[in-house]
Amino acid sequence: MNFTNPVVSVVVPIYNAAPTLNETLQSICDQTAKNIEIVLLDNGSDDGSTEIINSWAQQDNRIRVLRWESVIPAHENFTKAIESATGDFVKLICGDDLIDSTCISEQLEVMVSNPDISFCSVNRRIIDGGGKVILSRRGFRGRSGQIPRKTAIKRSLMGGGNLLEGTAASLYRTSAAKAALPFTDKYSYLIDLDFCIRALDHGDFYHLDKVLASYRVRSDSESSTMVNVQKSQLLNFVNELKSNGTIELSPIQKMIFILNLSLQVLARRVIYFFLKNRSSSK
Repeated sequence: MNFTNPVVSVVVPIYNAAPTLNETLQSICDQTAKNIEIVLLDNGSDDGSTEIINSWAQQDNRIRVLRWESVIPAHENFTKAIESATGDFVKLICGDDLIDSTCISEQLEVMVSNPDISFCSVNRRIIDGGGKVILSRRGFRGRSGQIPRKTAIKRSLMGGGNLLEGTAASLYRTSAAKAALPFTDKYSYLIDLDFCIRALDHGDFYHLDKVLASYRVRSDSESSTMVNVQKSQLLNFVNELKSNGTIELSPIQKMIFILNLSLQVLARRVIYFFLKNRSSSK
């Protein structure tokens, strides 16, 4: 790896993201870190995303386009996205999420200074379909620093969800990300968390306590109707991690996990209820 001028691959799996894609690509191209390659993976889009992708590729020579004529499952497109990375580090961003202009440069500084880190995550703000901020998340009690693998996994799960973040909020060492492949659909609503935990087989975690990424939720999002499925999958996933020795939870810790998970589910329901009501009132 070139420590003096490392290359970051920003990979963007895209499927019918036309309403938000320009904003996402603008946030990537506006990064203060300039030594980046941008790989756009068009998963058979038919909503105008292809034309947007082609327009951006003509404007910026850092952009490389891969296109599938027929739609493949999302987890397979995510896998191909990471496989396409040629840089020393890789960030995966979905076609409706955003990163602040200094996001990559600040994470890159952490990764270069800490060679035993597999990935670094920042905090995310939750935004609605129009980009208005709903709330900002702060994981790991608002502290920055390196966290050993098992501690990071346990703290994340004890919080009732994925404090490791993933996608736009995370910058991976490419070697660790590729070693963690493939993405799977065994837990279809936990592919971020599952992948993050496998990436931690190859180094520790670093939490950078700055809000530098945005995750978009919409009132018409499929996830707004799948809260119960997410909860069930997370319970099963934690039981699997316990059985294979990845984590250890005492009975009291298991109770705390379930309590925090229930609070997270309630928070999601409130957010989606708020978005639906606001959308219907317009």
